[in-house]
Amino acid sequence: MKHRLSPLNPAWLLWPLALLYLATAGKLVQLQAFPAAERLRATAGKERSRPIPAMRGRILDRHGRTMADSLPRWRLILDLKPEERRYTRPDRKYSLEEMGNEMGLVAELAGISTGELLGKLLDTNRCYSNIVEGLSQGAASRIQPLLNAARGTGLHLRRMEERVYPQGRSLAHVVGFTTEDEKDLSLIGACGLERMFDSELRKGKSGSLLSRSVARGYGVDLALESLPVQPAPDLRTFLDAKVGVLLREELENLQREHQPDWSCGVVINVEDSTILAIGALPDFDPNTPGDVPVSEDGQLIGHGFPGMWPFEPGSTMKPLVVSRALAEGAISPTQKFSQESGRWYVRGSKQPPIRNAQGVPSHSLNWREVLLHSSNIGAGKVGLALGADRLKTALLDWGLREPSGLPWRDQNVLFPPKVEWKKRPHWTIPAVSMGHQVQTTPLRLAAAYAALAGEGKLYSPRLFQNQEKGEGRQVLPGAIAREVRYALQDVVEAPHRAWLHDPEMEWGGKSGTVQKTHGDQKGQYTSLFVGFTPVENPEWVCVVVADNPKRKEHYGSKVAAPAVMNVLRRLSEGLAPTSSGPYLERSPFGGMLLSE
Repeated sequence: MKHRLSPLNPAWLLWPLALLYLATAGKLVQLQAFPAAERLRATAGKERSRPIPAMRGRILDRHGRTMADSLPRWRLILDLKPEERRYTRPDRKYSLEEMGNEMGLVAELAGISTGELLGKLLDTNRCYSNIVEGLSQGAASRIQPLLNAARGTGLHLRRMEERVYPQGRSLAHVVGFTTEDEKDLSLIGACGLERMFDSELRKGKSGSLLSRSVARGYGVDLALESLPVQPAPDLRTFLDAKVGVLLREELENLQREHQPDWSCGVVINVEDSTILAIGALPDFDPNTPGDVPVSEDGQLIGHGFPGMWPFEPGSTMKPLVVSRALAEGAISPTQKFSQESGRWYVRGSKQPPIRNAQGVPSHSLNWREVLLHSSNIGAGKVGLALGADRLKTALLDWGLREPSGLPWRDQNVLFPPKVEWKKRPHWTIPAVSMGHQVQTTPLRLAAAYAALAGEGKLYSPRLFQNQEKGEGRQVLPGAIAREVRYALQDVVEAPHRAWLHDPEMEWGGKSGTVQKTHGDQKGQYTSLFVGFTPVENPEWVCVVVADNPKRKEHYGSKVAAPAVMNVLRRLSEGLAPTSSGPYLERSPFGGMLLSE
């Protein structure tokens, strides 16, 4: 006899339970295997992804101090057609009192008057207006709920990036500044490192944050997944922000006292050939780039890299020529050179005589005395003893026209053409030995003196921490480099240069004074000085150049040398400049995401 399941048999109850179990198990498997797809399907229309753009990378000095950084800011914009806006739609009318009540607090938080804000909202001739920039995270977080409550005004908050430069004008020529791209309003480099490394500083990857629908708006739910921002890499330099401030202070003093057209300076670390500071005046504040002067043809003024500005080195060339002549055996340590009563008609030259400056002794001088008194005649005779070929080789070995290896375009510097060396050697060789008919740049001259101060080995100057020092090039024997260093100490300690005496610091250096003989600047001067300290084991080299000083002094030892001496003294004392401002550090984006 067959047994049938009766409606009261418990087996009938097991089938629905089994089906429910299988359905639940399948759903769990589906959620486990495809979590993102299932969540998107279930929350379609209830969640939205908000991008968090990556900001530009920082520019840092050798100690990690911030020289350029980006901060999150917000922009309040009007972006809606007049016929669709809350207050200008033809089908709705609001009184000024009603509009003021709704928009008064928005205007206050944005830092403008209610009348100014309403004036833009009621202007039917504009669809888009950039109302306020640079709103803080806190202000934007308070404005957004007010915009949510008064929908349709056309007002929106748009995230922006503000570039800040904590060091201000210090090192501004090197760091540069940014401007907004007209297409997407992102920041792009306009000059300096900001421009040279624009693509690297923009290599960050944007993130995103999910928000869930709550009532009429969207709010952040920390339980939802988010994609973190991958910040752009920092650009780490060997610059020193404090040395930059110190250098600028001394250039300011020079400009105020002597009123040159421009002045610039370079400070290099002798041991590792790293650049500590490069600055120039006039300069600009990268925090307010709109104030940067523009020439008649629309070009930015004062944005060239001052380390590459070309000039004739004048008498700062003499130690380089004399030391090389000693190394080559072209002159002997005891050899003396007649001063020709201060006026030398070079044999075989039809050019005017070479003259010594006032105060140079008329008796014969050895090489130390040639440098001590900056004898033009003595330097010219040393150059003739060295000869054209070896002198040309020396100029190249000192790197006076060598590519810097830095991202700025190397300025072409003038060297005598081959025909001058061949046709007029009796004039060209002495002229070059005195630092005329040849050009170099502040950075190249600083590197050459760093070699003279560093046992005669020349290294390429380094600006970035990923640059290797390299093997260098031996330009002089170390013993000769030391002898010349002590001779340059005698230069600053000479009795007739009392203003350069410093009982607290042992230092040395050489001035240069170049009178211009051509063009509309004929008769004007370039004044410069190169110094180093300490003499026994030099750590720093500083170059300062001033173009066309307007006051009564024009000699490099009077115009530029005091600035070099002050920079070196404060470096040797380890003193930080008193005017250096606070150093900002990047803080991660941590505020709540604004909703619309």
